[in-house]
Amino acid sequence: MEGNVRTINFRSTTIQTNDNISIIVPNSELINGKVINWPLGDSNVRIHVPVGAAYGSDLPTITRTLLTVAAATQGCLEFL
Repeated sequence: MEGNVRTINFRSTTIQTNDNISIIVPNSELINGKVINWPLGDSNVRIHVPVGAAYGSDLPTITRTLLTVAAATQGCLEFL
């Protein structure tokens, strides 16, 4: 689950997702589970975008196309 912490109460924490959905998480899950704070100290964030391709597709062409689209996307950082 990903989102912004909106409230922290005695028994639960409310997290608001990018879809504007509020999720109430028991604090025991946050204490016992793994929490990753991606933008801590940095305003840049990383997202994963799963991409499917048909069997037999030309992978270099797909890779080149995806990199071209990413480079043309406003706000997308340069990458290697």
